[in-house]
Amino acid sequence: MGLLSFGKAERVIRLGMLGHVELYASERAGGAWIAVGLLALWGTRRHLCEAFRRALSHEVREERTDPLSYQTALFGFLGGLLLFSFLSFKAGMTAGAIGGFICLYLVMSIGVARVRAEFGPPSHEILALDPGRLMTLLWALADWARLI
Repeated sequence: MGLLSFGKAERVIRLGMLGHVELYASERAGGAWIAVGLLALWGTRRHLCEAFRRALSHEVREERTDPLSYQTALFGFLGGLLLFSFLSFKAGMTAGAIGGFICLYLVMSIGVARVRAEFGPPSHEILALDPGRLMTLLWALADWARLI
């Protein structure tokens, strides 16, 4: 209840002092999705390390309950990244922009997948938020910091 009251108080003060201007609500939501994605990656770090180890070692397990082998999953992931990177490069993106976009997209996607897995399908609203917009704001802030 305390955080909800703080959010309401923040809106009242903001509306009274600044009019109807939002204080970067979408950007704060983007940061929250990135945080959820990073926490999901941190929580599964041991399993991901084990999956990469098994994919690279070609060891066969006795009990197969997974629909795909770790090698197939890793091959599909890397193939998708390479295809996406190639198409983005052909569209005119620089290598740094491609890397930044892919990192933001993957972390935000993992955050959305984690929330949907835990709370169900109608549990997120991410319509006006995308990695491209966050990248633009992030680099705009970096340019301002360089000028100061």
